[in-house]
Amino acid sequence: MPRQMSRRLHLPLFVELYNVQFFRLKTRYLWQSALAAVVMLIVMLMVDSVADAVLAAGLGSSAVIVFVHPNSSSAALRHLVGGHILGLTVGALTSFALFHAGWVPVPDSAHHWAADVAAAMTLGVVILLMSITDTEHPPAAATGLGFALQSLEFTLVMLFIAAVLTLAAGKVIFRAYIRDLD
Repeated sequence: MPRQMSRRLHLPLFVELYNVQFFRLKTRYLWQSALAAVVMLIVMLMVDSVADAVLAAGLGSSAVIVFVHPNSSSAALRHLVGGHILGLTVGALTSFALFHAGWVPVPDSAHHWAADVAAAMTLGVVILLMSITDTEHPPAAATGLGFALQSLEFTLVMLFIAAVLTLAAGKVIFRAYIRDLD
């Protein structure tokens, strides 16, 4: 329902079915959506395993923030890169403790439960650290979970960092052409 009609009927904003700005700025909407898809394709070529779906989902969410709301605080380079690096660090430490260290005495029958607890704790620590360091970037929580729930591989870590830097580079390179779509 168009915004003018819903206002006239005194309906809440969530009743609106589409953003009326789209019809006025459809070229910008289409351009930025296509740009996000191209940058995400480059990212997906780096992190292309189905096992890395959580990481890919986090990166996709970051692409939405960067290309739909490039002027939001979550899209700032400090938040984008810093949040993902914190998520990567905490997730990697959790992965190391669960899968590599050998000093976590978890029997195989309870390993799934221990991984769930560790993943939940990873999420809480990532949120806390992002808040403390002023690098809040919600998709970075998926980064922590993605790394915590799988065996740590150096190649994946490097590819993930490259993917985050690709998103950041896309924002910097196209900053003159992208605007908030609201």
